[in-house]
Amino acid sequence: MVRPSGGRRPPVRSRARDRFRIPVVAEPAQQPPASDPVVDPDAIGRAYRRQRAKRVARERRHRERRHANLRFWTVVLVLLGLSFFVGLTVWHEIQRLFGL
Repeated sequence: MVRPSGGRRPPVRSRARDRFRIPVVAEPAQQPPASDPVVDPDAIGRAYRRQRAKRVARERRHRERRHANLRFWTVVLVLLGLSFFVGLTVWHEIQRLFGL
């Protein structure tokens, strides 16, 4: 039978035949030859230096965070002190001007 598009219909497969067919499976992966692994002699030293640099950076961030916290509270206290001083000065001038 010819289709309107001009192609032929694929052959009909018997389900009875398909029951006895083994599906295609993948082959096991090829194992690399058992040889000594390639070891970079400087890898251990680089790992130590990298971990030391990470620790130093972590400590520096902690120290900088602590200093930033201290600077913040210092600025807040200085501003509170200045506002208290300005408030007292304004109050004193109001009392002097209006005789309260």
